[in-house]
Amino acid sequence: LNFDGKRYARFSLRKKPNCVMESSPILSFVPVYHIVKRTHGGQCTAQCQAARRGKNEVSGLSFSPMAGFGILSSIALSLCVFHIAAASDPELLADFAVPAGMNESLITGDFFTFTGFRGGVNPPAGHFQPILAFVNAFPALQGLGVSMALLEFQPNSINPPHTHPRGTELLYVIDGALNVGFVDTTNKLYTQTLQKGDVFVFPKGLIHFQQNYNSYDKAQALAAFSSASPGLVSTPVTLFGSGISSDVLEKAFEVDSHTLENLESPFQVHSN
Repeated sequence: LNFDGKRYARFSLRKKPNCVMESSPILSFVPVYHIVKRTHGGQCTAQCQAARRGKNEVSGLSFSPMAGFGILSSIALSLCVFHIAAASDPELLADFAVPAGMNESLITGDFFTFTGFRGGVNPPAGHFQPILAFVNAFPALQGLGVSMALLEFQPNSINPPHTHPRGTELLYVIDGALNVGFVDTTNKLYTQTLQKGDVFVFPKGLIHFQQNYNSYDKAQALAAFSSASPGLVSTPVTLFGSGISSDVLEKAFEVDSHTLENLESPFQVHSN
């Protein structure tokens, strides 16, 4: 339908052929509905007459009291969506975020370039090491909702179980092969062996790991994240390197103090 130069979408109302529901463009993301009449042979149908009897006039457009419930529901839903969106990276109100103290007129392509991946990583023998292109190292990512990391694995090395509380991870194997996996909230383990060129996704917030099982060759991968600052919570470091009380850990893992000391020793933690 066209009204006052604007286009309106038409939807059937309770499958009644003689009444339509019109969506108003008044709000860009909250659908506002009102009932309008359609005539049959020049006469308004009983359903439309009922709508007319209960209508209100809003900016010259027919508005049904029943539509009020739809409006409130739509607003409530929109608020819920806004709340969910607010829990992730904030939306920008400009093309990109200019760091405090930086003159926007002096910004060049250098600001949007990250060179930290040049030369690779080269971790020590038997170890895994990443280079993180997160917002703290790459300020141009602020508000854009993306980031990356270059991961390099020496033979027989692992990226220990960890989580990214603010971002989903998409892993692309550049070279070599990796065993990967994650555990969902029902404690189900999902694993896969990835070859060069394969892609695997780790859902946001779930514990996951990567392992180079090859005894001779390195492996390299590129990780993309759905947040400029996805966060990193290492499970071993968090459990045994954060200073959690020995009594708590001994009871949680049902181990004695000697075993717990052995678990904590690589992280140089003195139990409380």
